[in-house]
Amino acid sequence: MSGDDLTQARMSPNKSAPARSDVVLDLLRELRAARYAPPGWARFGLQSWRLARHTARSHPRLTRSWRRVALGLTLVELTALAAEARLGGDEGARAARRAAAGAALCLAYTLADVYVHLGMNQEAHGAPLHDTLGLPTILTLSRSVVAGLLTGHLVGREPANDAVLSLALTVASLTDMTDGQLARTLRRPTRLGAYLDSEADFGVALATTLTLVARRALPAWFVAGILARWLSPFAYALLSYFRAGRRVRIGSTLAGKAAGVAQTVTLGVALLPERLRRRRLGLQRTLHVVTLILLVVAPLAQFLRTWSRSTTSA
Repeated sequence: MSGDDLTQARMSPNKSAPARSDVVLDLLRELRAARYAPPGWARFGLQSWRLARHTARSHPRLTRSWRRVALGLTLVELTALAAEARLGGDEGARAARRAAAGAALCLAYTLADVYVHLGMNQEAHGAPLHDTLGLPTILTLSRSVVAGLLTGHLVGREPANDAVLSLALTVASLTDMTDGQLARTLRRPTRLGAYLDSEADFGVALATTLTLVARRALPAWFVAGILARWLSPFAYALLSYFRAGRRVRIGSTLAGKAAGVAQTVTLGVALLPERLRRRRLGLQRTLHVVTLILLVVAPLAQFLRTWSRSTTSA
């Protein structure tokens, strides 16, 4: 069966057809068969885009929901930049103007990423898709907007000031605390929401850390801890995805929760006025070391938990 025939068979809307295999894993098998050569990657990308387009056409209500959310998030970002320009005086206007292009690119990536993964807007693999993105996912995406705004300031070489950074972290913290709980309350947890939640958390953590490093409120080596915390599980999942052709569920651990708390406290302390931080310099250095250790231990704990589950199921 050719690749096109395979795609058509897997995406057939005939509900009376026999159980279908996982389309994405089928595409990965084709990619491995091509030995990951450039033509294989090109075919994989094309087939994945066709699959995303088919999902969008087959679920018009979901696609309309994505468009409304895209418009809403765009207006939120424009409003935030306009408010910074108006309330921040000449410096705020210059910073907002320089941040606009980078923030727009980050938002465009986020919205495209959601569109491509609309097929994950379901409670579990194989379950029916929800017709709307839902409020929990919108809250998660608002955190991605925060990360994009902070990144835009960095790209524009105007790191966010105290007011912007404090407001951004407040919004990020509130949405991080409520999106998951709201999803459980409304009984709307989705694979898409979980995927976007991890991306948003990483984006906010990295953008905030780089901003504080640029302002010399955090040591540069702290960035390595953030990257280790978030990219290690991602790299492991990606390796399992492409090399072994299987999905890996990276669950939360006690070490991961402790690392999250320590990271939040460290970033909060870094936002204190410089005179207060100088008085507690020894305590701050100890906090940096403890947080760095937890940021390294957290992905190791996730790996061991995932490896233990895989060996037990085998």
